Amino acid sequence: MVNREGTTKYVEIASLAFLALQNLNPSPPKMLGTEIVTIYVGSKRKNITVHKKLLCDKSSFFDKAFNGPFPEAREGIKYLPEDNMDTVGLLVDFLYRGRSPKILGDGPGPVLSKLYYFAEKLCMGELMDRTIDEIKSDCVNRYAMIGLDSLLELYQSTHEKSKLR
Repeated sequence: MVNREGTTKYVEIASLAFLALQNLNPSPPKMLGTEIVTIYVGSKRKNITVHKKLLCDKSSFFDKAFNGPFPEAREGIKYLPEDNMDTVGLLVDFLYRGRSPKILGDGPGPVLSKLYYFAEKLCMGELMDRTIDEIKSDCVNRYAMIGLDSLLELYQSTHEKSKLR
């Protein structure tokens, strides 16, 4: 969850999610797996660790990277230099909680748009759909419309057949 200052509480989210999974499922390791992978994000290479099975089950991008004939599969490390930690944190929140991302503050549209672009890049249809629903809900709740600048960014950041278009 991202607060008004834009910081993300990654460790707290993962810990709470794991505890919730233990209460819902008597054997969470089957769902999560036991292997952990590390993702280095942004030019400063901040890292975040995630259960490999959980990540690969939700993303064909990561499944191919971590289970294919690539260095990522041998090393258990993936570099995402062009992405940002807040967006990756929202992805991790979605993976462990299994629900739509909730953004606090006014006008979460830009944050949600970046999450959608990221989910599209990672081939994560469920996260894309849920993010579109959140964007639509935000626009309805605030009686807001998507501005011309946002539309231009949307078209530049998505492919021709993107559902967001």
